[in-house]
Amino acid sequence: MANDAQRLIYHCCVGPDVLYEQDMKYVFGIQTSNKKYSLDSLKSMALAGNVKRLYIFSLEDNIFTSSTCKAGHEYATGVLSQLAPDFEVVKYRKYTTEEASADPNFFVGLVDQAINAKADAILGCDFKDPGVEVTKLLADREYYLKALWLTVAPAHEDYVPMLGIEASENALTAGQWHPAMGYADAYFGTTADYNAEFEQAFGSQPSYVAAGATATSYSLAVAIQEAFQLCSFPESDFSANELLYDESIVKCEDQLGRPLPGNGYDSIRNSLSRQQLTTFFGEVEFNRYRRNVAKAAATTQVHSGVIEAVLPLEFSNKALVMPIPKPITDAPDSGPEKVGSLQEEAFIVVVVVVVGSVLLVCLSGLTFLWWHKHQRSMQNTHLVISPDDLKIIHLPVRRWDGITYESGKAIYRNALVSLDPLTEVRLSGWDKGMASGVLARRRTRTSDMGEDFLTDGCSMKSKRTVTIAIGPADIQGDIIPFFGHPPSETPPHQLAHSLPASTPKVVQFKPVSKDAIDLSMSGQDLEDPHSPLGNGGDIEQGIAGSNGGDIMQGEAEDLPCSAPSLFSGKTASSAQEPIGTDNLTKTLTKSQVLKLLWRSKHLQHPNIVPAIGVVWSLPPLAPSIPVLVRECQELGSLTEVMENKTMELDAVKQTDIAKDIAQALAYLHAQENPRLKPVLQPYLSSVMLNRYSRAKLCVPLPSLEDVLVSKGAAIPCCGEPKEDLHAAKKKPDCGELDECVHDNLLGPVRDEELEDVLKFGEGLAYMLTIEPDTSTSEKSEAPARIKRSHSQFFVKGSSLCHLQFKEIQAVYGHGLASLLAQCCATEKHDRPSFTQIFSQLEAMAPEIIHMATQAHQEEGISRPPSFAKKPAVDELLYELFPSQVADALKSGRHPDPEPYSEVSLFFSDVCGYTNICSSLQPPQVMDMLHRLYSRFDALAQELCLFKVETVGDAYLCVPHG
Repeated sequence: MANDAQRLIYHCCVGPDVLYEQDMKYVFGIQTSNKKYSLDSLKSMALAGNVKRLYIFSLEDNIFTSSTCKAGHEYATGVLSQLAPDFEVVKYRKYTTEEASADPNFFVGLVDQAINAKADAILGCDFKDPGVEVTKLLADREYYLKALWLTVAPAHEDYVPMLGIEASENALTAGQWHPAMGYADAYFGTTADYNAEFEQAFGSQPSYVAAGATATSYSLAVAIQEAFQLCSFPESDFSANELLYDESIVKCEDQLGRPLPGNGYDSIRNSLSRQQLTTFFGEVEFNRYRRNVAKAAATTQVHSGVIEAVLPLEFSNKALVMPIPKPITDAPDSGPEKVGSLQEEAFIVVVVVVVGSVLLVCLSGLTFLWWHKHQRSMQNTHLVISPDDLKIIHLPVRRWDGITYESGKAIYRNALVSLDPLTEVRLSGWDKGMASGVLARRRTRTSDMGEDFLTDGCSMKSKRTVTIAIGPADIQGDIIPFFGHPPSETPPHQLAHSLPASTPKVVQFKPVSKDAIDLSMSGQDLEDPHSPLGNGGDIEQGIAGSNGGDIMQGEAEDLPCSAPSLFSGKTASSAQEPIGTDNLTKTLTKSQVLKLLWRSKHLQHPNIVPAIGVVWSLPPLAPSIPVLVRECQELGSLTEVMENKTMELDAVKQTDIAKDIAQALAYLHAQENPRLKPVLQPYLSSVMLNRYSRAKLCVPLPSLEDVLVSKGAAIPCCGEPKEDLHAAKKKPDCGELDECVHDNLLGPVRDEELEDVLKFGEGLAYMLTIEPDTSTSEKSEAPARIKRSHSQFFVKGSSLCHLQFKEIQAVYGHGLASLLAQCCATEKHDRPSFTQIFSQLEAMAPEIIHMATQAHQEEGISRPPSFAKKPAVDELLYELFPSQVADALKSGRHPDPEPYSEVSLFFSDVCGYTNICSSLQPPQVMDMLHRLYSRFDALAQELCLFKVETVGDAYLCVPHG
């Protein structure tokens, strides 16, 4: 009737949901839905109360009781059955008032039915008297329940007096509000403040109905206040009816100043509909049916004869008791209990002493085992990555040598990472026969020396010919060119352009005489063209002189071996084992790999590539090769950048790269735990470049094995062969650590660092003298016969090629050339430390850049390529940015802001541009703007102005400072 009369009713008492679901626009309700009453209690029963079997009874001819238990039954059989599979409803008993009245023993039968079903919790939806009767019957039968939840009855004031404290203890119910709940608002204050004020006025504690009525009045008052907050009143004298129903009395506008339709009554109803209010009664917010959905139901429980609030937890004053404790039954006193001949207390003391002694003995061992297991578990959790977690962009690709791989790329946790197969590591238990493309061991006996001849280095003691098969068959060229590079080998990427394409060839080193060595090529085909070194077996002995001439003079014993080996990736100073599957890879267990990777993650330096984790198997790679996941460096490896003709490394970038590598290696070799083995790879192949062309070093995992504690290491602690081919004096005994370290101006330098210094010098010399623009035919051309002494070909006391030294000296200055010659010193004790190298590079950086620039301008030297004419990318860079900003961006630096006290800006706009565009065709508009801005650009260039931007018809420029 009220809704039909369009009169607002704000209901303060419980009303069923079906009333509000009729969508009557003038009916509001502050109480929460009774369907929520039992849900929190049921959740506690299933998840915390260890309740397994629930019995439900419900009065069906009352909409309040039936809807309450129906919602509880649906929640128990739906959500809770999934959260707790052992939780079940054993019986859902529905009845009417007529059925219950017709049978005087109706509730006796109901309780017996619950007991027979072995229910350990009861949910009952009826009114006060049935609830009291059920509770009394359960107490009389002394039937233990873990939980008892009833509507209405436990909240009634005479529930406890009628049953007694013992029978009514821990009974649960639910309602709208409890005086002890912790709500508060700005008008009444806290719930305690409201209770005190109510008791002072009426002499009793407020019920939830009284509190709901008060909260309803407060909510309506706030809605009326907010309804007229943005309204004006043309007349000062008017009645309440005129305010509510006369639209001319009040003029209301929204926050944007737009008039609001309707009268004052409509404004109040709209204000109440969108209300969000906190009261001492709870939260108030209405759904589309104008039912309060923000308020939570209050679950209460009888504690020591007093009804207390236990849920929700944030507003409760007592803890929920769930399950109900079992009652303690009295037993006749038969004296103190005994266990055997001991009294119970004495027996307990004996047991505690014995068990405590055993635990104390085992505690340390258990603690250690737990710590060890925890460490391994933590390493697995943080380091092992599943292939499913990677979004592969491209997989690693095997290079031409059949051993190494080009890094793959993937997305891991929204970050770009690189995938690097650990070819230097082989997991234990792997079948060697699964390897593909791995070098076979090549070994031969020398009759005069009686020891193995090593083909992975060039420290040749034998006077016999050394034959090395090189593949695959698609390599082009005629001979391996040593001219201009350290004579021990040619870089792999140049070697690819240096061998014939038809068949694998044989490179032979034959001592012609005491003073000469002949380097020639043989056209002999190999038995196995798919193997990089042929089919195995003994090295061919004899003389092959197809080109018929000597290449270089000097004894085989004196041939310098400073460059990295062709396939093994080792320098001659570290070559201890023959090439093959046994020394190219190191067999480790997964736990050993994780231990090395864990060490790697703790190496934190800006110039070291961070290791993220490892993938044990990444199809289609061999299952024995783990894949290391590292932070991806955008430009890739330094060797790839040097080979790339489209990318340039000017003197500034080359100097920064050298300093970055020196800084990283100085940090690594300063580590004491672990003490690292040599880190640097030949030709700086382990150096990566980020987007700013700054160098970052990839640390190989085997180098993290502490050289002082590792077992079965192929390299002694000094990192030198058993015989030093360059040093005149005998090397110190590696068993004495102090003799394996030589003093330096900045402290002791270990031999591991000195070996990396040698690789650093060779690699940096190669970077500064490489000619990426040289054609393949030019690379393969070499003199057929060159006879000169060893002292003429190399810098004295150094493995640095004389031609390289002269070229670096001419382009970059004498200081840098001398530093590299010192790094390549044949006597290791003459090499500087990386701390000294960085200091010298830092000091000579301006000279290096100045010399390189001057050499290009005055002498037209073609290296480095960046001194040539600026490519199109540079022209675009200098067109988009001022010169000082472009220079900074090109060198990888962030431009520094420049303050100006006064700045002039030119900003132009074409008048009537919109009308012009509407009357002309698009090509005509574009032609007009092109002609206009071409004039502007010419004037800006003439007046030294910098064009910032053009947007449509707008043109912005500033003076070029």
